[in-house]
Amino acid sequence: MRRNRATDIDSEACLNVPGGRPVTRRTFLGFGGTVALGLIACRIGIVNTNAEEIPTEYYSLGEWVDLTGCFFNELSSEDMAGYSLRVVNAEAMNASEYLDRYIVDSEVLEDVEVENTSIGPDADVVVLEYEVRNDSNENGGIALYNQRLIPARKNVAYSYDEKLWLSTEPQLKSGFSGGFGLVKGTSFVTHIPFCYVSNPGYLEKYDRQLRMPVGADRDFELILCNAPTRKIVRVSL
Repeated sequence: MRRNRATDIDSEACLNVPGGRPVTRRTFLGFGGTVALGLIACRIGIVNTNAEEIPTEYYSLGEWVDLTGCFFNELSSEDMAGYSLRVVNAEAMNASEYLDRYIVDSEVLEDVEVENTSIGPDADVVVLEYEVRNDSNENGGIALYNQRLIPARKNVAYSYDEKLWLSTEPQLKSGFSGGFGLVKGTSFVTHIPFCYVSNPGYLEKYDRQLRMPVGADRDFELILCNAPTRKIVRVSL
């Protein structure tokens, strides 16, 4: 008999809130969960508020950027000590025009396929004239595959077009791995095409990737590294 009464009392237990209606145990537990979620959200807010922001430096066309100590993912594998870079000029053009202008060996031009990789005659690459120098590094280099060119609308990211660029720099093809290094105490001027490549259409082969038109984009930000200071070159066509 006592056992049944205890069960009844437990099932009907409630907490009285002064000035309000009784709150059942189920309601109280739900309220407790809400409080817990609120505390978690508060904790996340505190962490975000106290998170260290990465400083950002902006550079203009023609300004030298010192890349010593800079990296995208891991400093130990991205040795850019002693390297500096400046973007001298920026221009939009299509892939065929880029090859006609910057390829040195006409025989190489015949081997480069640009058909079905570009949409019409419109400009589809942004060509940046780089001047790079290495003052002291024996083993490091510039990792191009990490760099991104972001238009002002910030809805896409341009990457360097390896196929086009290597066609104009045949000396880099052997053992190329997405970047290049210079002999200590030397400099290098090159014209690197950046583009935004779309995925192939439904049921199309993956070799049908297309360079998308630059369109109305005229202002860009070139991200050279992410940490410990984010270094960005402002680029205008």
